[in-house]
Amino acid sequence: MPLSTTNFRAIDQGNCNPRFMRSTLREIPVSYDLWNDSGLPLGLIVQPLADLHQADVQVPLASTSAEGPVRCQRCKGYINPWCRFVDGGRKFMCNLCGFDNEVPSDYFCHLDMTGWRTDIEFRPELQLGSVEFDVPEEYWTRKPAPVSLVFAIDVSWSAVKSGMVESVCSAIQGILYEGSGLDKETKVAILTFDSSVCFYNIKASRAELEQAQMMVVSDVNDIFLPLSEGFLVDPVASKRVIEDLLRLLPSIHTNNRATVATMGSAVQGSLLALKETGGKVHIFQSLLPTLGPGALKGREDQKLYGTDKEKQLFLPQNPFYTTIGKECVQSGVCVDLWLFPQNTIMDLSTLGVLPALTGGDTHFYPNFDSSQHGALVHSLERSLKREQGYNAALRVRCSNGISIEDQYGNFDMQNATDIELAGIDADSSIGFSLKYDARLKDTEELYFQCALLYTTTSGLRRVRVHTLCLPVTGSMHSIFKHADVEVSLSLISKKIISQATKRSLNEINLDLDVQCVKILTAYRKYCAASSSPGQLVLPDSFKVLPIYTLCLKKSALLRRDPNVTSDVRVYTMRAIKSASIAETIKWIYPRMIKVHEMLVQDNVNVTPMERLSYSRLSSSGIYLIESHIYTFLWIGQHATPELLQNVFGVTQSDHIDSCMTQIPALDNTLSRQLCECLDNDYSTSPEKARLYIIRQGLDSEQEFVKTMVEDETYGQMSYVDYLCLIHRQVLSELEKDKQEAIVSSASYWAYRY
Repeated sequence: MPLSTTNFRAIDQGNCNPRFMRSTLREIPVSYDLWNDSGLPLGLIVQPLADLHQADVQVPLASTSAEGPVRCQRCKGYINPWCRFVDGGRKFMCNLCGFDNEVPSDYFCHLDMTGWRTDIEFRPELQLGSVEFDVPEEYWTRKPAPVSLVFAIDVSWSAVKSGMVESVCSAIQGILYEGSGLDKETKVAILTFDSSVCFYNIKASRAELEQAQMMVVSDVNDIFLPLSEGFLVDPVASKRVIEDLLRLLPSIHTNNRATVATMGSAVQGSLLALKETGGKVHIFQSLLPTLGPGALKGREDQKLYGTDKEKQLFLPQNPFYTTIGKECVQSGVCVDLWLFPQNTIMDLSTLGVLPALTGGDTHFYPNFDSSQHGALVHSLERSLKREQGYNAALRVRCSNGISIEDQYGNFDMQNATDIELAGIDADSSIGFSLKYDARLKDTEELYFQCALLYTTTSGLRRVRVHTLCLPVTGSMHSIFKHADVEVSLSLISKKIISQATKRSLNEINLDLDVQCVKILTAYRKYCAASSSPGQLVLPDSFKVLPIYTLCLKKSALLRRDPNVTSDVRVYTMRAIKSASIAETIKWIYPRMIKVHEMLVQDNVNVTPMERLSYSRLSSSGIYLIESHIYTFLWIGQHATPELLQNVFGVTQSDHIDSCMTQIPALDNTLSRQLCECLDNDYSTSPEKARLYIIRQGLDSEQEFVKTMVEDETYGQMSYVDYLCLIHRQVLSELEKDKQEAIVSSASYWAYRY
């Protein structure tokens, strides 16, 4: 199985594309005891709307009858390639629960001599692991409608001064009317807020409406919708009015002296507009909301940083956002939060509840300025144009003997099985930990099925079904051989984030060490017992487990660092909790590209990489590090004039503009390769980090050095030292097991004689 970060093409032959669903173990242990002895995590990462490789076949739409897709009468699983037809095609056996179902008369087909239906080539649901079905009205919670978008913009003094209002308005206008635009059926609305909430009539069908009409609701504690029509409009039909409004908003509020922004009222007003149809709200906020519903107080206490009491800062201080978040879920309204604080704390623990419950995203731009405009445009365009749905429900079903133990992600749940998502998109993933209900048979196969019921942005109600078949094994060698370290790390990350409000960071850090030691001890004990005691033996599939564990401990999730505010930590938690496997790896161990080797390598399709250690940097090279927070371009002080000319268009490093916000696109092979590499990466990334130019010997390397996670950073040991520590602990565990075995043997013989 290729790594999640690999650029690969997948062929669906009955198992869904691994981009949609991956298991931590590709061979499932036959029993709980065998799995527990391995120490490996057991679970799934599901990303039902994930982007596909350009060569992959798109998920097909399977035909259905008026009653909807064929399902098992007992477990409600959907028909899939692993169901077996019997009794001449009159029945099918559910692969999930084993129940024999009557085949509906309009779905009946004869079987050939090998037991296959004769119409299988016309039935994608019987050939492919991923399919979609249109569903009838019984699957509706409300009449499906094309998506509606509300842009709620903070226009307080802080928002205007920072340039946020101008940048947001410019970004919205560019996305709506430049390039491909949005889906034809999409409707948009605009409201602004400070100490009051302003709704805008932007419908252009009325001849007398030459510009947007502003309607102000001053009583922020009693919000209502002041217009019955003209708020949600077709952006194409109202292009002139919308463009004029977006152009004027920054100048209208230039002299605004309001120092408050009633975000809670803006959310209530947006929900009123979308309550009947569902949709998505994008809230752009620059300061802590201290007025109206959901008003908050500053509560940041730096004395708690790094202590066992820091977890108190991760709890919401006001139940308002939880309450309205659940109302949004019930109405199919997803919320994306865009925060632009200026040297202030936004209390993301409380505000972030809205996107966390509704399946939305939190975007964080501390100390925003105009140099970050490109990053904002990228993120907003990705948010609006990626594949997505709303008013969704998701459920994962498992074969007999295995069931779901817990779920991790940004969503709401009203019962123990169904995940409710007001919105879901191509970048959203959900983690599932599994548990044993009974011992399995090592001759059988295990099945998992993810079903996502959702409304498309064009207003179609569909269910997307992904099915995965995995073998069962009784061999510890096979378990380790087919374990997936990237999926495991993603699941572990999501799990520890869910514990952050209950346990201290120190306890979580210690648990990570214990789990790492347990896994490596199990491999040494059961798969490499004959190895030399002084040799650290790592399983091939989990060789990077120690470095990933160390990097997770050094990340903003867990490190004890007074510079990591509660906002930064919570933002990181919420982002990783819903991040894809590949994005999680990028958060924890960013890739470092050797730019100077891109031309001399043999295979142009392979990007030359380097490990994250300062000792590995060459002073004659140029290196690019991509993380979610920073993009660093480090230029060695001995880089050749030719190399500098190819990348920057100058021959001396002191002539490079250290304030540039993007790498220049020049007419030479190296520049084209570098720009193409970055464009490919950004095209599927939800965020575009700010670029920093670091010229060795000229610019400060303080932040750059912190990304060298294999070195001693943040007061924590280097990778080499950590590896030695883990090795000693593994040997200690093996010696402890040996002593326990001796004592057990002695007790046995003493009892016998």
